[in-house]
Amino acid sequence: MCGRFTLSSDKKVEEKFGIEIKPSFNIAPSTNVLVLDKNLKPAKMKWNYSPTWANQPLNIINARSETLYEKPSFKNTERCIFVADGYYEWVRNSEAKQPYHISLHSHRPFAFAGLWETWSEE
Repeated sequence: MCGRFTLSSDKKVEEKFGIEIKPSFNIAPSTNVLVLDKNLKPAKMKWNYSPTWANQPLNIINARSETLYEKPSFKNTERCIFVADGYYEWVRNSEAKQPYHISLHSHRPFAFAGLWETWSEE
């Protein structure tokens, strides 16, 4: 998953999910985000993840699908869906990083796969 994403289609989100959101063009880790739980019900959760056995917060924001079932960190996780309408990819140009906003041509919401554990739910 990306390190920053957007959810600015407030009217489209309200029509589709029946939930009001404040449009955001810079959603970062550790903020509350709109997700759909395993029953496809809208919920707000904090975007970070630490396994229950961690002595201190690990604040993991990415997982690889190819190793998901091998890593002990993700052993007892539930699935969810992050709702977004764009994300940023960064490209290094000589000295600086340049963000590029990626979205669907229609700017309609789409989804990222997510993981969570019951104890970390907000």
